[in-house]
Amino acid sequence: MFRNLKIRAKITGLIIALVAIVALAFAIFTYQVNVKAQRDKLNSSVTAFADQQAIMLNYFFSHVAASVKFLQNSEQFKIQVKASPDSLAQTLQNIKEIYGLGEVYLADKNGTVLVSTDRENGKGKNLADLDKSYFDRALNSFQLSAVRKSGESYFTFGAAALNDKIIALKINLDPIYKKLADGNIGKSGECYLAQIDPVSQKIIIVSPLRNDPGSFLKPLDANNKATQEMRMAIDGQNGSSISPDYRGKETLKVFRKIDQAGWGLVVKIDTGEINGQGNELVRIYLAGGIALILIPGGAAMMLARSLTQPLNDMGKTLKFLNILFSSTNLR
Repeated sequence: MFRNLKIRAKITGLIIALVAIVALAFAIFTYQVNVKAQRDKLNSSVTAFADQQAIMLNYFFSHVAASVKFLQNSEQFKIQVKASPDSLAQTLQNIKEIYGLGEVYLADKNGTVLVSTDRENGKGKNLADLDKSYFDRALNSFQLSAVRKSGESYFTFGAAALNDKIIALKINLDPIYKKLADGNIGKSGECYLAQIDPVSQKIIIVSPLRNDPGSFLKPLDANNKATQEMRMAIDGQNGSSISPDYRGKETLKVFRKIDQAGWGLVVKIDTGEINGQGNELVRIYLAGGIALILIPGGAAMMLARSLTQPLNDMGKTLKFLNILFSSTNLR
């Protein structure tokens, strides 16, 4: 069958075959390189984003702790608290405005409010129903309460000892939650804060979730595989791993410790999205491969035509001469 093909078709087919082989070898090599580069880029982005967010969170919590430390060490403020707690309303209002706090409270050792900037939790009320053990711990060191949600806002309480009383702050978490959400990576990437509830000791995702927007303050079973990285971050470790997330989907997780006891950060992205980076490249390479074969194919046909045309012309000439000589001999 191959012998019956014209020389022009054989030359064209040979050129197209050679181009296809070279194109295929080049495509396989560059495809693997590009897919690896895309995956490495995503991995690096997740890691860099986790480091950036951890720095932001550490600054936020250190700023709150430093503010409390300043108030604890302010002799003028301590004298004012000791002399006349009831006259502190304006001072607390100034503190609230200077440090950008939600509310400021002065309470006794049991958590009963003595004076505050909060109209709903004024004198004589217990501070947001926080248990006494929280205030007992606050007498020894700065403490953050479990995260709470009111309407669309998230907040936590910070408290520390001030003489024989407790200075407490209502800390709005919405600004840092907005920053956590601003840099989500890819289509499935997200980052979230985890906290061990001071009372129940359960691990809770305390920030809004991109992939589960309807949930809030999501508790997780301590034996759940999804909590392993959260536990490690809360225990003060940094690292990364591939494991199921709270949805049960396999993800690449990068976890970072936060310089606040009981808190940790996790940044993750679905491994399916990482591995799927080659799908778009396949379409690009397929289109390029077809073009790479069609263009040289057309050129090969033109080249084959130019190479075989003289032979065809010579063949026609010989055939004509043969007919001419045959006619002469017959005469």
